Amino acid sequence: MKTAIIILSLVFITSLAFGTFAYITFRNSEAILTAKADEFTEKGKNLSIPECIQEVLDWEKTCPAMQVLCDHYALKIWGNCFESKSRKEECSDLIKADPAVHTSRYGVAQCEPYRPSKRIVKICGQLHMASIDFCEKALSL
Repeated sequence: MKTAIIILSLVFITSLAFGTFAYITFRNSEAILTAKADEFTEKGKNLSIPECIQEVLDWEKTCPAMQVLCDHYALKIWGNCFESKSRKEECSDLIKADPAVHTSRYGVAQCEPYRPSKRIVKICGQLHMASIDFCEKALSL
């Protein structure tokens, strides 16, 4: 009986320690990501759509927060960059310039340099597809 209590106590203490560590890491990551989103709102005023994508991908590779949160925030951070100024003219040029825009192949060539990292390639593709979605919405307004 005593052994069981000791084992359960150790399991509880270990669980509590890991839970506390995970919570602190999550909170720190959240603060980093929120600050980065604000930074990209300012940065986006001077960047083109491809430059916004490139900046987000460069940041994603070195993101100091929890990886799963970085991956989740990449689209939000890119959205802040994209929405920081009017992009109607740039969107019009982007959609006219590439015939693959309305196919599932759009972004494949642009994401090829990131090929060794499936995670970054996936995010790259998401950002390129989001660019087209945002552009189509911007042009329809």
